[in-house]
Amino acid sequence: MSVLFVLGYAASQLLPTSVASTVMAVSPPAMTLIAWALVSERPGIAHLAGAAIGLGGVCLMLLTGAGGVSVPGVLALAAAMLVSSFAHILTKRWNTGADVLASTAWQLAAGALFLLPVAAAAEGLPPALSAPELLAFGYVAPVATALAFAAWFTGLRHLPAGTVGLVGLLNPVTGVLLGTAVAGEALNVQQLCGPAFVLAGVVLGRPARAGRRGSRRTALHPVRDQRPPASPPPATPGEDGPRPPRSGRHRQPGRTATGGSVVARRQSFTGRVRARTYSDAVLYDAAFAAVLVFVTTSRVISPQYLIWLLGLGALCLTGRSTVQRRPVLLILAACFFTVLEFPVGFGQVVRSDLPGIVVLLIRDGLLLAATVSACRRLWRSTASGPEATPDDAAFPDPDHAVAPLG
Repeated sequence: MSVLFVLGYAASQLLPTSVASTVMAVSPPAMTLIAWALVSERPGIAHLAGAAIGLGGVCLMLLTGAGGVSVPGVLALAAAMLVSSFAHILTKRWNTGADVLASTAWQLAAGALFLLPVAAAAEGLPPALSAPELLAFGYVAPVATALAFAAWFTGLRHLPAGTVGLVGLLNPVTGVLLGTAVAGEALNVQQLCGPAFVLAGVVLGRPARAGRRGSRRTALHPVRDQRPPASPPPATPGEDGPRPPRSGRHRQPGRTATGGSVVARRQSFTGRVRARTYSDAVLYDAAFAAVLVFVTTSRVISPQYLIWLLGLGALCLTGRSTVQRRPVLLILAACFFTVLEFPVGFGQVVRSDLPGIVVLLIRDGLLLAATVSACRRLWRSTASGPEATPDDAAFPDPDHAVAPLG
């Protein structure tokens, strides 16, 4: 907290607000990657695509040809962004069920105590404050700091870190809208498209509902009866008891014998390669994925290529069993950026200005993410057999099942 406040306020003195907000817009992908490493929150394609779209929207709003940029200011703000992202994920990892208000209060109080001797040594006693400055401190301390951090840590406790970072992109949107409503600032077409992209990124990166995801997975891959085989009846006098397991090792309760696990893995792999499951939309899904691969690997991505993808995407959505809903959403987002490339910002693209480069990078990134997602979903929906389900690994085959102890 101490380092974050020092770096943040130092950067605010060196950078324009637009550049500072643009640098801080990199925090969603940073938080997503750090959360993947520290708390095992693996980012989905929707999270990464939402972060890219939101970052593009912030750049469209704020990168309007501002003057010179201070390199020390950018470095200080980037360091503040990394420090805050790392600290927020550590707070999420070390959460032991403590009250959010209590943990937030202790963090802010400890950060202030560490800063007191540094401030006294560097700046001396605070100057006399006027009434407006006291009112400003009265707002910044309880509302913009205490309440804001409490709400932030509450969101981190209940939502994935990537989603919370995406919501943070609404800060520059709020600033631009307030500037338009209160200060009467005029916005051009590029700046008007920015809030729409930020909102689209936040919606795309929202966490999926567990119930709906589970029902869709069950519909695509029905799970067969997974009850364990019945235990053999006890041996009667004069009869031999049950034969020992072939692997020579008894299974502990809740575990599988080593030999059975190896067989299960082998059957799962061969079943995934050999099994074929065709639905009413598999031909549409395959055509969509094939054209998407062609477009993404082309030397020149012409705008009419996106029209092909929109038509095939609409055809895929006519089938209830399609698996290409998310890639189609990514293509819709790529179409918005294609319109910004041509005809809206074609001059900036030709001159290789920063907004034009950002638009192309985001558009191509969305196409790449849609291609990987479409091919992966097509493979998983057509080349997965019932043997590939995780629960089947415990009892791969009646002939290889191991009798329990006793």
